[in-house]
Amino acid sequence: MLFSSLNFICIFLPIVLFIYFLNYKINKNKKISIVILLVSSIIFYGYNNLNHLYIFIFSILINFLIGNNLSNLKEDKTKLANNLLCLGIIFNLSLLFLYKYFNFFINNLSYLGLNLPKSELILPIGISFYTFQQIGYLIDSRNKKTNKTNIFEYASFVTFFPQLIAGPIVHHSHFINQIRDIKFKVYNDRFISNGILIFIIGLFKKIIIADTISRKAVIPFYNNISNGDIASAISAWISTAFYSLQIYFDFSAYSEMAIGIGLLFGITLPINFNSPFQAKSLIDYWNRWNITLSNFISEYVYLPIFKKLSYKSYNLFNNHIYAIVIAMTISGFWHGANWNFIFWGFIHGVALAINHLSKSNKININLHPFISRIIFLGFINISFIFFKTADLKSLKIVLLSLIPFKNLFNNFGLNISSVSIDISQIAILLVLMMIVLFLPSSLSIIGYKYSDTKKIEVDSFFKKFNFNNVQIFFTSLLTTLLFAFSITQINQSQEFIYFQF
Repeated sequence: MLFSSLNFICIFLPIVLFIYFLNYKINKNKKISIVILLVSSIIFYGYNNLNHLYIFIFSILINFLIGNNLSNLKEDKTKLANNLLCLGIIFNLSLLFLYKYFNFFINNLSYLGLNLPKSELILPIGISFYTFQQIGYLIDSRNKKTNKTNIFEYASFVTFFPQLIAGPIVHHSHFINQIRDIKFKVYNDRFISNGILIFIIGLFKKIIIADTISRKAVIPFYNNISNGDIASAISAWISTAFYSLQIYFDFSAYSEMAIGIGLLFGITLPINFNSPFQAKSLIDYWNRWNITLSNFISEYVYLPIFKKLSYKSYNLFNNHIYAIVIAMTISGFWHGANWNFIFWGFIHGVALAINHLSKSNKININLHPFISRIIFLGFINISFIFFKTADLKSLKIVLLSLIPFKNLFNNFGLNISSVSIDISQIAILLVLMMIVLFLPSSLSIIGYKYSDTKKIEVDSFFKKFNFNNVQIFFTSLLTTLLFAFSITQINQSQEFIYFQF
């Protein structure tokens, strides 16, 4: 069920909110409200595929049992704890391998002459996210960083539907501590008003901006590339830039819609997207793009690799560089069972390593800030080509289309008029680039931010700007118009890009 579908917006979400608030109005029992949220999340996930729901529930039960045992083990049971943790990680990765990576390895083994049968299993949505989330819980349970919890709290944490399918990857303490807090409010006026505003802006970004870019510029370009057509260099750069903007607004939209829905239920979710194209370096970029995944990779992938390498070598900086490249390559493979994703992760790992090397050695290349920004954005744009293309052949065609000077001016569009670039598209591209490069994020404008103590602060949008009644009225009217306009185009909505992971 898509956040940007009529079934979700007009049926599922209103019914769940009504029952959620009605129960609290009648019973004043927060625990029952959490159970309602748990049941609703299970229904939300099962709506797509009932068989996948059984796998999901089985995964939750096994991880809870292992995590609970890890939490209860005494400090002197180190070997047993390590074995139990390994068992839990193997269980989670085995499920992920079976559904996501099995055919990738079978396909590659076929090149060696080993023709093994392929799996017909369909990838469960969200499996990459809830697998990482539960592995993090097990590791923290092993390291005594978790509080003892019950199955309802744990299941509510894993299944919470606003973040279930495409993140953010929520830390168990962030969620469980909220629902346990005596200050937790099932009904919170400030959260609800901001949540509605954030959700509508995200919906507008998804349907009107991201999906329109996809239909008008990205799909025609890549469809014709897959058919063997060669684009002019200008057309290739513009079309690939449009995909960079599509995934920017698509992921920004999902991240904001998830936060908005969470606020409706009185729960804050971590900020996962913070104007990444405004980053001053690639290191800064990964502190802004898919922030919770970056944090997970850093804590649970990079750090163990770094420690392992450091047992064998005392050259800590070299270990740091190797660990970055390996961790980012793993991150690429996590995104998809495809060589393109592996290469995408690898080139980001190498580029990050170069960033760290130049920073450590104090290598300053005196480039004008504008030139540095162009190089940075050019790298991001090229890396997204690896992200978008379905096979290495298409990847090669697109990359070569960016380079050859003989095609620079021979045809301003592709050799097919239906996907040629016109002036209006260039104008739209420039406007959107100005927005992503210079305007503050929607969340910071509305008043959803981290405090100095790294806790989420939710300021009332209207109080933040001291709006009077007239200003509140016109802001509400504009928000309603954005929502209405988005609804009129909702039948053309596409799946979120990160749903495929």
